Amino acid sequence: MKSVVGGAISLYTRCPNHRGKSRFVRALSTVIRDVPVRSRYGVLMTTAADATTAMSLTGVYDDVFDALSILKAGDCFVDIGANAGVFSLVAAKRVGAGGSVVAFEPSLPVFQRLVRNISLNQANNVWAFPAAISTAISIQKFEAGPSSHTGGAHFSESGTTEVLTMGGDVLKATLNTLRGGRTTIVKIDVEGAELLVLNGLAGWLSETGVRRVIIEINREALSRFSATPKDIYDQMHAFGFSGQLGVVSKPVYNEIFDKDS
Repeated sequence: MKSVVGGAISLYTRCPNHRGKSRFVRALSTVIRDVPVRSRYGVLMTTAADATTAMSLTGVYDDVFDALSILKAGDCFVDIGANAGVFSLVAAKRVGAGGSVVAFEPSLPVFQRLVRNISLNQANNVWAFPAAISTAISIQKFEAGPSSHTGGAHFSESGTTEVLTMGGDVLKATLNTLRGGRTTIVKIDVEGAELLVLNGLAGWLSETGVRRVIIEINREALSRFSATPKDIYDQMHAFGFSGQLGVVSKPVYNEIFDKDS
């Protein structure tokens, strides 16, 4: 029965997007969980009663998907805030056996789903870490939020759990080892802590091997850390990257920063 439902959802995800599509998939996933479904982006993911997973299955992140189109066989992709791994898995297919994907997801329940999805896709070129990125190795308070919307998880002094953060020389050595000199694309989606991540990657992002950085700009989330979209653009400019859109009025959008030639 589960395989039949999973096959039906897989067919539905390939239909043109329309209003209510993600909500319908999420409703089905609430009833029948942990069923392999093929995302509109071509990778297998297990169902969950989670809005982020439903949107990953139905494919509402075309701007990020398109931004990964420059990945080639043998490249590297670093996914900071990987959630259940839709873009880590897309990248794993594109970079192939000679490439490398490094995924960071601090929420343990979501990380467990990420690992299941990696195994489901036999993505042996993905290295997954149950950690967040910061300026140092530490333990930080974390608000995982409801299981119905894991994409909203974030650092919080009043958080109900704790997570490991990686940073400093250990982080840079880990990334350099797994990157192995490959041309690299980075995605950062950490619900407002993007500037903290950029500070943790200072120096490393300036290396010529990092070609593109995709960052979610969420004004409300950034305000949790007394940061603004302009702060993100200023920091990326200092690292030698330019945004394609520039600061816009949207409350949430994805910006693509390319390395200045």
